[in-house]
Amino acid sequence: MVQHFFSASMRVPVDQDKISVMVPPELEKTVPIIHQVVDPVVSQKKFDIETAQFCESGAIHRSRGIFVLDCRFPDIKIAFCAPQIKPIPIIFAVNINFTNYDLEPLSVKFIHPLNFHVLGLQELGHPFLRNISIEPGKPNMQPLALGLADQTAFICLPGIREYHQHPDHSNDPWLAHRGKGGEGTLGFIIDKLWEYGILALNGFNIQLNATIPQLQLGIDINKVPS
Repeated sequence: MVQHFFSASMRVPVDQDKISVMVPPELEKTVPIIHQVVDPVVSQKKFDIETAQFCESGAIHRSRGIFVLDCRFPDIKIAFCAPQIKPIPIIFAVNINFTNYDLEPLSVKFIHPLNFHVLGLQELGHPFLRNISIEPGKPNMQPLALGLADQTAFICLPGIREYHQHPDHSNDPWLAHRGKGGEGTLGFIIDKLWEYGILALNGFNIQLNATIPQLQLGIDINKVPS
């Protein structure tokens, strides 16, 4: 069980320029950290700063279909809609966790937008496509939504805790990305989720089979980002 030492209502003045997390050599390549090991004041201050920056641009985010469901340290829950589709659907929602940030990267888990249940890959039902083609005019789509060992859905992008904890990415540590160009920050992650999860959607398609018709999201492959 993760224990948190400060409530969301407590605010401790901290000079942002002096916030730093010393990384012991033995932690540079280690198994995932479960408990809060970073001073909670540091993690909460970073949470307060980054969530405040998000809220300051609230009108821009709402125009892209992004809005906050709940925000209490160490978690912010965010829903993503597709305003280009009518009626406007909620496509997905995420819980972004700041425990041990930024010694560890932010955790991103897909959740049900109403009851906040953590979703498995099959429940998510959205591939988050990336175009990895190297030949113009010949798209090659790669799904970024994958499943962990327990099939919990995660987005396979550097700067996200689940990516760096996955055995396939043991040679790509978080500390190689930390503090570089905003990678792994709340704003960076929100932009990437919107880019790969919302931008290319263009409507609904009805898939007919021998039993029950299925409603699926339509994707404009020309807008799928690389």
